[in-house]
Amino acid sequence: MKFIIAIAILLFAVPSIVHAKCAGVTSCSASITSQSAVQAALNSINRDGTVLTLTGSSATWTTTITVNQTHSFTIQGATTCSGDPPTSCVDNTNITYGPASDIPILTINTIAGKSLRVTGITVRGGTTQSFNGAIKIAGSSTAVRLDHNHWVNMVFTSLAIHCVNGVMDHTLFESAEIRFFNDCSDAAGHATWAASTGFGSSGFFFLEDNTINTSRSLEDCITGGTFVIRHNTFNLANGTAQAMEGHGTGHAGADRGCRAAEIYQNILNGGSSSSPVNVVYYLTSGPAMLWGNVVNGFYKDFVTSHINRQDTATYTQNPTPAGWGQCWGTPLAGVPGPSGWDQNTSGQNDYACLDQPGRGRGDLLVGTFFTGGVTNSALGGIAWPRQALEPVYEWLNTITPTGAFWSNFDPGVVQNRDYYLNWDGSGGVRTGTSLPGSCSGLQGFWNTSTGTFYQCQGGSWVAYYTPYTYPHPLVTGGGGSPSAPNAPTNVQVVVH
Repeated sequence: MKFIIAIAILLFAVPSIVHAKCAGVTSCSASITSQSAVQAALNSINRDGTVLTLTGSSATWTTTITVNQTHSFTIQGATTCSGDPPTSCVDNTNITYGPASDIPILTINTIAGKSLRVTGITVRGGTTQSFNGAIKIAGSSTAVRLDHNHWVNMVFTSLAIHCVNGVMDHTLFESAEIRFFNDCSDAAGHATWAASTGFGSSGFFFLEDNTINTSRSLEDCITGGTFVIRHNTFNLANGTAQAMEGHGTGHAGADRGCRAAEIYQNILNGGSSSSPVNVVYYLTSGPAMLWGNVVNGFYKDFVTSHINRQDTATYTQNPTPAGWGQCWGTPLAGVPGPSGWDQNTSGQNDYACLDQPGRGRGDLLVGTFFTGGVTNSALGGIAWPRQALEPVYEWLNTITPTGAFWSNFDPGVVQNRDYYLNWDGSGGVRTGTSLPGSCSGLQGFWNTSTGTFYQCQGGSWVAYYTPYTYPHPLVTGGGGSPSAPNAPTNVQVVVH
């Protein structure tokens, strides 16, 4: 009896040590050996700035932890990585992907105005394929930071980013690809194609200061996705297909292609003379800013451009109104052309193709081919969405010892119209410290002293693009989320 009374007095005297989950505290913990404990802890967060520390060294997760965010919080493990960008990690918090079917083991649905950080975790692949990502981050937060993590041997998609803005930094990535989607307001990515591109803004998900050791593409951009990949080091295996890629419109139903990309100031290693890397960026749709990358090794191309709807070599094409129809190319059996979704300029075959490389903002399309069909909301019915010509720009990239800078795998993408390469004496992107006196078309100029890109518009130079702040403000603490939370003190015990 005296012992029971003593315990009761102790618990009453130190109530701050024992809490139910994470409610009302700024720091709490849960063991990774119990998915239900981690789920309960995350569900109970009810104040901004809570840090949930994951304890335990290793576990296999076989189901999905789903979090519907209400407050800003951090999930923190004990994995530490060294180097900048990291070259090795001490894997103190290991979570292995273990579902028997293709589901995430962690899904976080974020909300606007709240931040999320996931740091210090090693995620390991299992035996099943994960197209949907081992971890899925979705929603409307503009302050998501994933940092100092280690990804190892995922079979397919490691991380799925849906619509959120933020940064993945200081991560050692030895795994399969990251997928970028913008499918939160509609299933096909239509809204992103009707919005301004926003080059140089915070309205992207950034990958910076990471090390990528892989034999697969780092990323796959799909469903109107957007991304910025900068200041990373790639070490690609011989014969890797591509370092980065996008899926074009026409790859699946009404799903739109990758909307926009910025790829700059990365170092790419790998490839051999007998087994080169095929390409740095496999481009299938939209505009892009590609500059200042250093390629060390044997790469066949810096960019290859593709229009998937020109044939059935990659994807089956269905005629309208059940599909987008065909654009250009040899007529396909059962797919009459030209398609009403393309511009079909007189004398230029089907140019411009919907969402092709070098095309950007246009009319809002609505619907899918599975739910009544797709409609141009401005013009009605099946109609070219009047997409702006927004060229792809490439400048100051180097490939040593070999490699071409651009190869068109499909017709319809024309130099000095749909894309501009580093200045060749007659066209492209010039560089220097003062603007040239004249310009034509949509030529570009990169001011090397101010870091500003100018576009020729109507014969005059207009400021067009300035890279977003580097390092990303979420890394330095200026973007609504702490730059590097200290290890939690006075950690609260999770009681079930």
